[in-house]
Amino acid sequence: MQQAVKDRKLAIAILSLAVSTFVTGAAIAPGLGEIQAAFPGTKDLYLQMLVSLPAMALVPASLWAGFFAGRIGKKKLAIWGTVIYLISGVGAGLVNSIEVMLFFRLMIGLGAGILLPLPLSLISDFYTGKDRAILTGYVTGVASLGGTFMTVAAGLLASVHWRLVFLVYLIMVPVLFMSIYWLKAPEPNRDKVRLPRKKEVPIVAFYCFALTVMLFSLPIYMAVHIRDLGMGGSFATSMVLIMPNLGGVIMGSLFVPARIRCGRQTGPLGLLALAVGFYLMSIGGQLYVIVLGALLFGLGVGIINPINYFRLVSAVTSEEAPISVAVTNAFMSLGQFVAPLCYGGLRATGILSDVSSVFGFNAMLALGLAAFFAVKRKFFTDENYCCEFNEEM
Repeated sequence: MQQAVKDRKLAIAILSLAVSTFVTGAAIAPGLGEIQAAFPGTKDLYLQMLVSLPAMALVPASLWAGFFAGRIGKKKLAIWGTVIYLISGVGAGLVNSIEVMLFFRLMIGLGAGILLPLPLSLISDFYTGKDRAILTGYVTGVASLGGTFMTVAAGLLASVHWRLVFLVYLIMVPVLFMSIYWLKAPEPNRDKVRLPRKKEVPIVAFYCFALTVMLFSLPIYMAVHIRDLGMGGSFATSMVLIMPNLGGVIMGSLFVPARIRCGRQTGPLGLLALAVGFYLMSIGGQLYVIVLGALLFGLGVGIINPINYFRLVSAVTSEEAPISVAVTNAFMSLGQFVAPLCYGGLRATGILSDVSSVFGFNAMLALGLAAFFAVKRKFFTDENYCCEFNEEM
């Protein structure tokens, strides 16, 4: 009984590290208008950088943490990453200069980057088979739940005072407690760092990059889409943008039952949900249709992400897992950077005319991928991965 409690605490501590995954930059977005009013004359670029700047530090920090996690110690990295994240997140709300605030935003990216590869890496260290699959699904669910909570909380706090927006990062206080007292990790390995050699690493990394380019069209264009359709302002947009997180929470918790029932067609079905979601958002004449589309979008992401992560950590050794996850997350961050350039170029050349056509284009692309992977399952989900999953179930 005592061992079961310890194992439960370890799992909770590992999953808590995923809270920061999706919200490092976007968490303060609801308060940007109030911040601009508090610092009159601030350049629009500076305001945009409050959201985007963390990504500049996140990618190199994630690669560094993934490369040296085994040598430094994953528990030590978890504690220091959480401390940096917490101090930088809250500290940005205490300053009286936009330039100093930008420095804190850069530092929070450093903390987030250190934390980013750790949850999946620790799951790879301590769990196999069904337990690994369940916790991999929960990583997406916890990250989505954290995103929902922080987005709603930031909006409420911003309505009181802009400085209070940064209090959402206090969510990392219990994470720090659990990292200190509940988390355990393999002993640091002073041997030479092992780079992943499996073909799955570049395949999954590139696949995640392409999917991120497609998925990021939602946060880029949804506010404009809602405004153009005359469906409301920031409140209506926030209602839509919460739906993908809700879908991620649902499917993150149901990943294993869905995988058992649907077998090798789980991935194609996730892409199909993504395609239907994009289609509804492209044709939605009513707000509830767009909300439903965003929910299906989230359900699809909640299926696809755990499949990607599970395949990745199952293909590599525990020593290779941190750098493999870090490389994949770096490609996903690159996809966020490329997405606005890609869609901007397609619209500039006339291939895509408006936001509806962007969502429609992604619907066709997701549908094509679903059909392709339904027929060519081994291209993405190889036989060894499938066998390991099914045998452990």
